[in-house]
Amino acid sequence: MGKRFRWMVGFAVGATAALYWYAHRAERAHVTLERFVVPMPAAALPPSGLTILHLSDFHFRADDSVQEARLARLTRLLDGESYDIVAFTGDLIHDMRGLPRAIEFLRTLRPTQAAFCVPGNRDYWGSAFRALLGSPQERAQLTVGENARRAALRTRRMVRAFAGNERGALRVTQHDVAAVLDGLRGIGFQPLLNRSFHLRGPGLDLWLAGVDDLNNGQPDLDAALSDIPPDAGSVLLSHNPDIWLDSRSRRARLILAGHTHGGQLRLPFLGAWYRQGTHLPREKAAGWFSDDKTAMYVTRGLGESFPYRFRAPPQAALIRLIREESEERV
Repeated sequence: MGKRFRWMVGFAVGATAALYWYAHRAERAHVTLERFVVPMPAAALPPSGLTILHLSDFHFRADDSVQEARLARLTRLLDGESYDIVAFTGDLIHDMRGLPRAIEFLRTLRPTQAAFCVPGNRDYWGSAFRALLGSPQERAQLTVGENARRAALRTRRMVRAFAGNERGALRVTQHDVAAVLDGLRGIGFQPLLNRSFHLRGPGLDLWLAGVDDLNNGQPDLDAALSDIPPDAGSVLLSHNPDIWLDSRSRRARLILAGHTHGGQLRLPFLGAWYRQGTHLPREKAAGWFSDDKTAMYVTRGLGESFPYRFRAPPQAALIRLIREESEERV
């Protein structure tokens, strides 16, 4: 009995260590490059179509070995690929110290046409689960019981905030979003803050629009879409996929979003428990959503709010837009 018990304890410890290593290091570094085809009005595209590289949620840190492994793999995956547009849908940084590394990496991308971006909630504010415990100075003034009660109260408020997609859940540090956007402008990205851009060329007549972050920014969907003709080919960038709940967003033919990280931790039988308060179901915290006219793609993104992923590997996407008359299929 004692030997069997020791074996079971050893197995449990080993399995836990292996699972921890996989979620903390292996899956976080194993970025995938996925490919999709989406039809657009024929007048919007040249006969050969147009390809968008969709990136989101890098959460750049200043020094992270897993981040560097992930970026190296993404660089290898993109080597030799041709894409016309880079569409980045927010959460570039985890904290301001990560901005130089973010700009350094994004500078290596080579779209043939243009690059566009919108900010995410993390570009405005930093947060951390340790905020539930309060600062060391605050904790020092309270007893162990008082600290525990306060942490429990803050946890309950945080859960309610996430469930209701409320603004300000776990806000800790205000980030310099203007510096983030200026850095992106400096390497050729065009921020689409509640505005659109008309991309024209030989056989090309496509509109790109973007909306500010729904939680921490000042989103104005009407302003973002106001210049776009009703039947034009159009792509809307929104960090938060809750934009889908606003019927006005369906004026775009394609919506690209991120924010959810695909749930980060997808538990067997339960699905994604961490959906950042969006309307998406536990069993589908990322992927394709559509109605009769509009399709929305929610990427799992490339970084994390907390450094673990399980059954929700990071990803980039190459989305090829084709003419609706084409024989290719989505």
